[in-house]
Amino acid sequence: MSVVANGLKTFKAKLLGKEYNLKINNKVWINVQSKYGMTQKQFQEEADQNDVLQGIKFIMCVLDANGIEDITEDDLIEKADSVDIEMFLIAYNRVVNEKAGKALEEMTKGDDKGK
Repeated sequence: MSVVANGLKTFKAKLLGKEYNLKINNKVWINVQSKYGMTQKQFQEEADQNDVLQGIKFIMCVLDANGIEDITEDDLIEKADSVDIEMFLIAYNRVVNEKAGKALEEMTKGDDKGK
């Protein structure tokens, strides 16, 4: 089974009054490393301490990974609130968790045979 057999998942998110259709890809974590000097684990640990600031950084990395340049970090700081940030993260995580659940289900399909 190929890890990349399925195409990239997408999700819709509304930011500053505009809806975006965004791909979920690994460039997000490359952006986190290059822009903020943090590994994925370090980034997530920091998010436990300061979820809104890390959420803004994450959104910027997702936008950059999708080639979207019409929103700046300052725009999100000045024009978005914590609910806007959380709704974006929920939309992203919903698709990631759904894909992970399906992959796990596929991997364990044959585990129940013979019981």
